[in-house]
Formats: sequence, structure tokens, C-alpha cells
Amino acid sequence: MTRIDLISGFLGAGKTTFIRHYANWLKSRGITFAVIENEFGAAGVDAAMLKDVAEVAEISGGCICCGMKVNFHDRILELAQSYDRVVVEPSGIFNMDDYLDVLDSPQIKEACLPGCAVTIVDPASLEEMSLAELEVLYSQLISTGRILISKTGLYPEKVQRAEDILVALLGRDRDIKPLFESKPWEEWTDQDFQRIAESAPQPVSHIRRTADHSTLFNSTTLYPRACYSLEEARQICRLLTGGECGTVLRVKGSLQSREEGESFEINCTASEISVRPCAAQPSMLNIIGRNLNRKKISSLFEKH
Repeated sequence: MTRIDLISGFLGAGKTTFIRHYANWLKSRGITFAVIENEFGAAGVDAAMLKDVAEVAEISGGCICCGMKVNFHDRILELAQSYDRVVVEPSGIFNMDDYLDVLDSPQIKEACLPGCAVTIVDPASLEEMSLAELEVLYSQLISTGRILISKTGLYPEKVQRAEDILVALLGRDRDIKPLFESKPWEEWTDQDFQRIAESAPQPVSHIRRTADHSTLFNSTTLYPRACYSLEEARQICRLLTGGECGTVLRVKGSLQSREEGESFEINCTASEISVRPCAAQPSMLNIIGRNLNRKKISSLFEKH
């Protein structure tokens, strides 16, 4: 039977990067797999980063735990006919209780078994999260099988603090101390990945916290036509995340460079701005946050 793997985490935690490592391990073991990529905004950003390592099925314009639940259910059944495992990357604003409801449906149970359930946490962004954002993260942690602390090479001094925050967040609902993994993914062995693959969800009795994420968060997608220098692209990202455009939690996509045949890969959170040269690709940015000022956001690009 096909196993369903869940790689969750809040916006910008590093889910797509980890899936690339996990996908390479699955390939090395001869395990066939596909990825379901859920974008809260427009399709195309995260999926583009995975298409060279796996078949990617996209579900966009909402969360698979809210308005896209039926689409998600049906897509699992379609892929389960052809693959050993289906790797699910939900949007960063995701509720695991609803995911487990889908896995518990009679049709899914006939064709599939739970695989791993992993929650990835960025230690730098964790310190900046609001109560509403921590509520979302709580729902991803309460029944997870393993917790991966990401970006440990960038923020080694924040790892222990992050673990302490997470332990306090779960309170008496669950002891999560045995679930932490904080070794850089580039150093993982075959045994490390095998342990993750076997980290099934662990449903825990708790007060269910439900919310329609479309009422808590919003998104906008831009397709800028202009070309930018590296410093101009960085300045736009600084302005986007500086507070004047609303609470911007995630900026991801690409911008056209002034250098021929080159673009900039944009990958930003509230705590980190990453703008890197990459091969030319169409300009597209997904921006997710709360109370976004779309007019202000658009004006940042009109100046160039």
C-alpha cells in the first residue's frame, strides 16, 4: 500500500529544501514517489523547485486543510495508484488535525497507510511569531512524529532556545523533547533518513483548534515586468518585510535581473532576506501575511 508522508512547518521553515534531501534519499533506495505541493497563493513557486526531483501535483489558492480538502483527498487517491509514497508539502498555514481526518476517510484507508509526519521549525523565525502564528504551529506539532530544527548552520546559538519555546508551547499536552532533530541535513546518514521515514503521526488527545486560514491570513501574487539590480531586489524585500505593507510573513519567487540570462531567487521571511542570482525565469512573487496592503506592495515595483 502507498504510504503518505507529511512534511509540514510554518511559512519559510525550510520544507521544500528538506523535501529535496528526502527525495534524493528515496531515489537512492529505489522508492517511487510523487509530491503534492499546496500553495496558499498562486501555483508555481515551490513546485518549480521540486520538478527536477519528482512528479509534482499542485493544489493552489487555499489550504488542503480548509477549502481544498476534497481536492487533496482525490489527488491522494489518484497518485496512490502509481507510487510507493506520496510526499505532502502543505502550505505553511496548515492544521494537522484536518490532515489526519483526510487520512482517516474510508477510501484513503483502503489504498494508503500513514507514512512519516514531520514538522520543520526555523529557530530564528520562531522568536518573531505572534500568538495567532504560534496557534497554527501548535496544530502542526501536537500529533507530529518528529520535529526538525532547520537552518542550524546559520543560527546554532538559537537551537536550544527554539526547543525551549516549543516545549513551553505544547505545555502539558505532550512531551516533545524526544522528537527533536537538529543535525544539518547535509550531514544526515541513511539511518537518519530511515528514522524519519518511520516517524508516523502520533495522534494525541487535545482540544481541537479550528480556523479558516483564509480569514486569518491573505496572499497576493505579482508578476513584475521590470528588471532589477541585486541591491534593488534586496531593497524591495527589505521594504516588503519592514511593516509598512502589512505583516508580511513570506515572500517567495523570482525577479528578472538586469544581467542577460539571469534572475534573482527571492526567499524571505520576517527574520531572513535571501536574494540570490539564478538562471533566467519568469518574474513571479507569492507574498503571504496578515492585513496586506496590496496597493503599497504594488507601488514598490512601480518605482523601478
